[in-house]
This record gives sequence, C-alpha cells and structure tokens, in this order.
Amino acid sequence: MRKALFAAGVLVFASGAAVAQFQALNVKTGQWQMTVTSTVNMTLPPEAQAALARLPPAQQEALRSRFGGTPQTRTYKSCITQADLAKGPFQDPNQNCNWTVVNSTSSDVEMHGTICHSGDAKNDMTGDFSVKIHVIDSENSTGAVQVNAAGNGQTIASNSTLTGKWLGATCDAK
Repeated sequence: MRKALFAAGVLVFASGAAVAQFQALNVKTGQWQMTVTSTVNMTLPPEAQAALARLPPAQQEALRSRFGGTPQTRTYKSCITQADLAKGPFQDPNQNCNWTVVNSTSSDVEMHGTICHSGDAKNDMTGDFSVKIHVIDSENSTGAVQVNAAGNGQTIASNSTLTGKWLGATCDAK
C-alpha cells in the first residue's frame, strides 16, 4: 500500500512539474501569414482508379500531380491570440482538429493529434499527425508536419514544411 501511495505521489509531482515547465511560444499575437509546402502520396481504391481513368488527360495529370508526390504550396492567414499559444498556434482556420501539445518552450512546440473528421462517416479516414514549430524570432517561425492516414481503401502520407510571418497586431475581420 505504501508503495502504491508513493508511486501516486511521484506521478502527481511529475505531472505538476511538467505543467510548471510549459511555456507559450515567444511570438507576437495578431495576424500571421502561413505558407505551407506539402508533398502528398495517396493510393486509391480500384473504383477510384477506374473513375480517374475516365477523366480527360489534363484532369488526370492534375490529380496525379496533386496526390502523387509533387510539392504543392498554399498560403493562409491565421489570427493568433495569447490563448492560441497555449493550445496549438498557427492552425488552419478551415480545419477542425484536436491537437495535444506534447512539449513546449518559448522557441519550440511539438504537437500530436488524430486525423480531423469530416463528419461524413462514409469518407472518414483514421490516422495521426505530428507538428513541430520553431520560432526564429517573435515575427518569424518555421515548422514541419507529418500525416499518415488510411480508410475507404486508400492511404495518404504527407510531409509539409511551413513558414510563418507576423503581419500585424490586428487580425482581418471574419
């Protein structure tokens, strides 16, 4: 019994120490511009491959390029508040994901999570992702994202790099 109480006490102390060491990223709050370059490799089930084969050649090539490992770049804006810094900054506002902060210092954060669900059980996939963000200075950041998912006869593996640039203290109206 004493050993069990001692172990429980150590766990409570350790979890309290981990919370005490948590630090928000040292970046300015406000409007940020994020640029993400991703490579996505996707395998399709036979019926999707057959549908792809029926498309005009230009559309086939565009889809193969997008999901066949050719790097794609996109840019979006993200409004960062002080509260965001404690739970997962720089998230794409069009995604609805649950992230867990694994480690955070004033210059680095590591987050893990599960694939965001669309709400359409027929098309949902399962998988996980990992995000690492590094602060260069209070107005610039870099990072990496890895995603692995499977479902509905298809698999997806994606690697992304990101750069963030602070635009100003005021965020665009939604």
